[in-house]
Amino acid sequence: MTTLKILWKEQQDMRRVQVAAMNQTLADLDGRAIHDWTSLSFRNLKDYVLHVFPDMRALERDLLMYYTDDDNEQVRVTNDAELAEAFHLMDEMARATGKTAVVKVTLVTKPKTQQQLEADQAPVDKQQKKMLDLFIDLSKLIEQWDAGSANQEVMKRDLVSLLHEPGCQEALTEIMANPKFATLFQQIAEEFRSGADFTKCLRAVAQSGDFEEIAKILLVKCPHARVQVERVLQVIQEHRNVQMLSASDVFEPISVEETKEDIGPVTAVFEDDVTCPDGTVLAPAQPFDKVWRIRNGGSTKWPVGCKLFCVGGDRMQAPDSVLIPSVQPGSTIDVSLRMIAPSKAGRYTGYWRLSTDDGTRFGQRMWVDINVVVPGSTGAEVRVPAPAAVVEQHSGAELQIPTAIPVTSAPAEPATQELTAEEIKWHEMLRALEDMGFMDKNRNIALLEQHDGDLTAVISGLL
Repeated sequence: MTTLKILWKEQQDMRRVQVAAMNQTLADLDGRAIHDWTSLSFRNLKDYVLHVFPDMRALERDLLMYYTDDDNEQVRVTNDAELAEAFHLMDEMARATGKTAVVKVTLVTKPKTQQQLEADQAPVDKQQKKMLDLFIDLSKLIEQWDAGSANQEVMKRDLVSLLHEPGCQEALTEIMANPKFATLFQQIAEEFRSGADFTKCLRAVAQSGDFEEIAKILLVKCPHARVQVERVLQVIQEHRNVQMLSASDVFEPISVEETKEDIGPVTAVFEDDVTCPDGTVLAPAQPFDKVWRIRNGGSTKWPVGCKLFCVGGDRMQAPDSVLIPSVQPGSTIDVSLRMIAPSKAGRYTGYWRLSTDDGTRFGQRMWVDINVVVPGSTGAEVRVPAPAAVVEQHSGAELQIPTAIPVTSAPAEPATQELTAEEIKWHEMLRALEDMGFMDKNRNIALLEQHDGDLTAVISGLL
């Protein structure tokens, strides 16, 4: 059944209705005879428009109707034959894509003069030029950045690559024009114009949580740049971890001389899995954030240079280690790692430890424990409890710990889990949304139904 989206452009008022429902409304309104409930005449379309937009009746003589064709161009409709062509074209496109046919009709009450068109276009052109200038400023900033480490050099290459990926410039300038993100990009531009280096600008980005939303939009518009976007996002998350922790009340600057003193044993206590508790189910290749809450359970603050590093199991594309700030006694921190689930189904466990700058391990061993399940599969994993944590305190000597034992899955009876009709209908798009971090399946399905599978509109509704 064909659906119409009718937009009164001047009022930005849109209605969505199926053809049969339109005909039923008109039949109920004046008792007119409908010979084919699945088709629509030009007269009935116009009468329905005047019925649902009563303010347009005074402008009926100036009413113009257009439909959007397969080249995204506006084509005027003036009779039954032209309307039938619009329906035929949308039906062909729907069969090719497997979606429901949707005819987009735009209503204009009067044609604009050339002078009016130029006046409307001028602010757009001015805004586009402003965003393009900002994009050029950011490009210069990255090119002039003198990366001081191997990790920064990798990030610089990723950023340069992103700027030259097909479609990324258009996507970024469009994002910059969004008022929601304008402040962030303006702040970066001001840092640049004041002579700041790239590291300072990176700190400005890390202060904002907007970059994760920007990354999701980039992944939709430029899916071929997924690797670069995710690596840049990982670095920014690490900067944010350190920056947020260092700026809080529980941290104090530590001098080099102070670190040379014998300040006693270094102790850390695992408090909670803030995200991704043991046994979390993820789709293959799905990005996710693992966050541990850790407390300084000792009587002295942690020394400078502490880090969290992987000691065994599955690292899941996380960095080998992340820097941990000095933490005051009794205070807690949340440490975040961006990971990507493996592409094959199964159970995966990675083990992580804290250590001082000289490699001395301390605190409890922590882990990330996930199940990768292919959507729609009928197999269930047998859960094997992760090993119990052991509290360790060190006064400087290295303690030996057992090597992590690989965990495997045992066969299980087939599960009886069945997919709903909506999950089957939107299977591919639900997986794409989950890959981008939108995990509320019920909300995703509701928005997919509402927007008839328009992924861009769904993402806008989720952000």
